[in-house]
Amino acid sequence: MRHQVMMGVVAAMVVPGLIACSANGNEIPKSNAVSATLWDPCYGISDDVLRTAGLLPATKDSGITRSLHDRQKICRWDAPESAYSVTVFSADETVTETELKPWNVDFQDVTLAGRAGRRFKIAGDSKPFGCNVLFAAEQGAIQIHVFIDPSLVEREQPCQRLDLVGRSIVPVLPR
Repeated sequence: MRHQVMMGVVAAMVVPGLIACSANGNEIPKSNAVSATLWDPCYGISDDVLRTAGLLPATKDSGITRSLHDRQKICRWDAPESAYSVTVFSADETVTETELKPWNVDFQDVTLAGRAGRRFKIAGDSKPFGCNVLFAAEQGAIQIHVFIDPSLVEREQPCQRLDLVGRSIVPVLPR
């Protein structure tokens, strides 16, 4: 049950604000992004990388937004005992398009595993359970979202966990 509630919260927070590209001048024109084949995180991130990131490969869930499969690919994995989950979104939107959505706020430049990205929050999200980072990619962008079990937020912040998980995952993301 807790897993279902967490997935509902993740979907409500993240799905409206899906992915993008970079506002630092490296943005790919939309016409190129749409024509590119979307990278699939369920197959593009190896089990070894997931284990190094502290995730359980057997918890893979690729069906969380089947109706949007033409414009995005999404995959989610849990950590042991569902302490946190990581969702990777691959989409044809750009970072700029994501930044223009009114529900995505407080964008900041970050560097994670040597790659420039944009960290952001969801407007109205009063609880610090999730953290999002976008990375530019030829197809559009890749987003990593970490969701911490609400009972554990006092001990660990989601953006700190994303930084740790990102050390393993970011290097295998497409550019």
